[in-house]
Amino acid sequence: MRPAHVLATFALLAACAVARQAPQTLVSPPPAAAAKPQAQDQAQPQTQAPAGATPAPTPSPGAAAAAPPTAPAAVGIAPDRAHERLHPPRNWVQKTYDIQYTDVRLLAGLLASLLHGSATDRVSTEPGLRTITVGTTNPAFLVLAEETIKQYDVPPPNRDFEVTAYLLLVERAPPPDEAVVPDTPPAPLPAGVDAIAKSLQSTLGYTSTKLLDGAIVRSREGHDSSAQGLLTGFDPQMKTPATWKLSYQLARAEVSGKKNAIAIYGFQFALRVPTMVNSMVVWQDIAFHADVDITIGQPALVGHSKLGVDEKAIVVVLAARVME
Repeated sequence: MRPAHVLATFALLAACAVARQAPQTLVSPPPAAAAKPQAQDQAQPQTQAPAGATPAPTPSPGAAAAAPPTAPAAVGIAPDRAHERLHPPRNWVQKTYDIQYTDVRLLAGLLASLLHGSATDRVSTEPGLRTITVGTTNPAFLVLAEETIKQYDVPPPNRDFEVTAYLLLVERAPPPDEAVVPDTPPAPLPAGVDAIAKSLQSTLGYTSTKLLDGAIVRSREGHDSSAQGLLTGFDPQMKTPATWKLSYQLARAEVSGKKNAIAIYGFQFALRVPTMVNSMVVWQDIAFHADVDITIGQPALVGHSKLGVDEKAIVVVLAARVME
């Protein structure tokens, strides 16, 4: 082989060797996970830290990928804080009162009825501790609550009340062929009660009124009272007696400027009556709940309820007076 041909062959082999080594030594493609952070680093301008300052740590690509996305920083005032600045809440005032004489629940109910409709005003009670707590953002309501408590939480005078309950049976007249003539005429009604009976006859069409029973209870002003007993006379064929019970939480005189009236708070009357329905005994429960003002010397109608399936009804009338 000629020398020129030998030199050309060696030159060609050397070029091929360089071409095979070039992709491994000159070009090294970056990993896929590092491609995006490297592009971001190139897009951000590089700033030089001042002399003496500690350079901020550079997060690793893995940490940056694991961190959750954060919302952009709010500009200005947050919506809730802005509402508070535009509509600042009024000062909340709360005070607890010790109740010495009157009923805690009744007085708290009276205070609750005086609320001005604000959703923040509160009246709460602790009957065991005999306290009432008033919380409000309206100073005027706090003043009103204090005046009301001073007006009603007063020591009761040494007055006794007598409350009389009349239990009446009113009835519409049956057809003439079914009418039963009683053996004895009914007893006359007490004074004042007869006027109520006449009113029931004219408004509801009852033709007869019978006094079944009466109960008398006495109590000191500001205290409770109760009574209970058995009752017959609803049906001549029924030998089983009915049971009744009445009670009230307290009685107070001179309420709302009525000097001749007695206020009965928390009055309750319950009556359990046996009746005959299709030859079977069926018990009927009748109950009345009321707060009532009774003018002295003038009985008041408290409740009226139909009795059984007949044209009968039970009526409760109260009368009250101050004991001398």
